[in-house]
Amino acid sequence: MFGTSGGAQIGLDLAARYPQLVDTLVAHEPPTIMALPDPSQALAADRDLHETYLHEGVDAAMGKFFAMAGLDGEEGGDGPPEFDMPPEAAETFARVSGNFEYWLAHGMLPLSLYEPKVEVLRKGKPRIVIGLGEQSKGQPIYEMGTAVAGKLGVDPVAFPGDHMGFEAHAEPFVETLDKVLSGR
Repeated sequence: MFGTSGGAQIGLDLAARYPQLVDTLVAHEPPTIMALPDPSQALAADRDLHETYLHEGVDAAMGKFFAMAGLDGEEGGDGPPEFDMPPEAAETFARVSGNFEYWLAHGMLPLSLYEPKVEVLRKGKPRIVIGLGEQSKGQPIYEMGTAVAGKLGVDPVAFPGDHMGFEAHAEPFVETLDKVLSGR
């Protein structure tokens, strides 16, 4: 199984609750705030983001989110990353963008408060792999992934790119994923 970002957290929860359903989980850049040694600053930022959504709307909140996550493409940017996308990727981004309001209203804070069941996951079934983007170093998401990997007692695996590496570096990303899933 592969999950990225919030999907990685959903994968961690599925693997802990139903280990018989998952052989290997590759959790790519899970936003596991609660795994941080002191999650208070990250939680405050997420609560501020939610308040921005409530008072200023989706666009203002997502601009802040992209900047917080280092996905704005430039220092101090206020929007999504700008790079040329193939038509299929642009269509996917447009579809995903349609979910931003729901995520801000109902998903972000519960995901922020999610705590992986570390003791259950450490038992070895299923195999858990934490993937971190090589270009995510220095970003909060990298620190979160490193923290949960440490709690699980596993070494994180470097993946090409950043949080969206599967998009911008699709071929090498898939090669890395294939190696991890096949155990090579």
